[in-house]
Parts: sequence; structure tokens; C-alpha cells
Amino acid sequence: MNYKISFQERARLGMEVLSRQSPVTLEKARAQAKRLSENSISKEKKINNYNIMMKCLLIGLNFFYLTIASSQNLEKINSIEEAESFIQLNPKAEIRTLEITTDSLDYYKNRFLEKDMIDKNRIVKTEPIISMRVSYIYLDGSKLTNDNINKKRQEIIKLYKKGKSFGELVATYSMDSNVNKGDLGWFNEGTMYKAFEDAIKCHKKNDLFEVDIPENRWYYVVLKTYNDLPKSILYILSVLD
Repeated sequence: MNYKISFQERARLGMEVLSRQSPVTLEKARAQAKRLSENSISKEKKINNYNIMMKCLLIGLNFFYLTIASSQNLEKINSIEEAESFIQLNPKAEIRTLEITTDSLDYYKNRFLEKDMIDKNRIVKTEPIISMRVSYIYLDGSKLTNDNINKKRQEIIKLYKKGKSFGELVATYSMDSNVNKGDLGWFNEGTMYKAFEDAIKCHKKNDLFEVDIPENRWYYVVLKTYNDLPKSILYILSVLD
């Protein structure tokens, strides 16, 4: 005997079955979804932690090898050009200069070989220089004739030999605004006009002499107040902390 079940009846029966089974099924589904989510998050965290750890390790290794390379390679650098190439690969390195008197050169060379200095400092060049000191009286050739210049020079030299201080003569005759009684202080060769420096090198302490730079109309009476002082400029490659 066949029974026909209406659509409404089939739906009702289906709902009853689903209502009896769904609590367990839904709970299992939720649990499984939670486990999958936790596993996914856990894996993502592990991957992120691993990536962070590797980055830190690489940074540490890079710093370590850079430090080792710096201290080892520093000993092989013997010129400004090699030092500049080293700096391109080592951003914390730089070239410094130190000006010293020649009689202290050996001390500084030995000092930079001591344990606390040698790993991070290297003298790559030593440049000898001369330091000079004079006082001067300036006569402006654009305002004076050659005869007037020569006349004033003779007056200056004569008065100086009679005991007039050079500072007083500067105040009377010099035609510039030097406020130190004509004293230039110590200066290294290459600082002043070449003809001026060359003339100074040809004289000794307490010499009074003339210097002409006619192309610029500069005329001087110069008193050498100190003997030339030999110096050295040290070019030092340093690796900073």
C-alpha cells in the first residue's frame, strides 16, 4: 500500500531528524574549526617568530663579521686611496687629521700601535709641513708710488734699527687693518701667498726684510719673529664605535 507524503510532512520529518543530530554535529564542527584556526594562527606565529629570529641573527652576524673584517683589514691599509675604499665598505669609518710637531712624531706613531688603539686606528699618511710666524707692515701700491714706497721702507728700517718697536711702526705706517700689531700668528705653509712664504723661508728669526708682490701691488716690510717650526700632519683612518 502506497502512502503519499506531502512536502510539508517531509519537511517536518527532516527538521526532526536534524534537530536530533545537529547539537553533536555542530559542536564537532565548531571544535574542528577552532582547532584549524588555532593551528593556522600557531603556524603563522611560528613563521613570524622564525623570520624575526633570522633577521636578528643576520644582523648580528653582519655586525660581527664587519667588526672582525675592520680590525683585520685595517692593518693592510697604507694610503689615503686605500682608506677611502675602506670607508665605502665601512660607513662607521672616517679619516681624521692630527697636527703635531716633528719631535713628537715617534711618540704618536708608537701610540697608535698600542693595544687600545691599533684595532680601530691606522696612520695612513704622514705629511711634513713648515709652520711660520712673522709680523708685517703693509704698503698699498695702488695708493703710493714706487718712490713713496721705497722712502717709507727706508724710514721704517732706520727707525727699527734705532730701537723703535715694530708694533709702534705698524701703528704708524701699515695701511691695513691688522689689529695684532702686524702679528700673523702661526700659520702653515700653503696658507699665504707663495711669494710671501718663500721669502720668509729664506730668513731666520729677527731678520727684517722686504717682500714685493707687484702683480697685486702689495709691498711689505716683514719681521721674522720665530724660526720655522717643522710639523707633521697625520692622516688617521678610524673606525668609530
